[in-house]
Amino acid sequence: MDEENEYYIQSSCMACGKCITRCPQHCIDLKGSMAVIRQEDCRHCGECRDVCPVGAVAVFDWAVCKTGRTEAGFE
Repeated sequence: MDEENEYYIQSSCMACGKCITRCPQHCIDLKGSMAVIRQEDCRHCGECRDVCPVGAVAVFDWAVCKTGRTEAGFE
């Protein structure tokens, strides 16, 4: 778990619900046609990313963003 990272669901999400079921914090909700992570409850364990069949979960690395790199920290 890394407190400098935040997990986000990208638009490639198919709303299959696998991340919702897998999340140990129960902090992922289905909003319309995609999943959304409640950042305030997320513990950054990566379970959602591991289970996503389409790779829709991205990690935003604040440490990289703070360096001013143009990639803005997305993995």
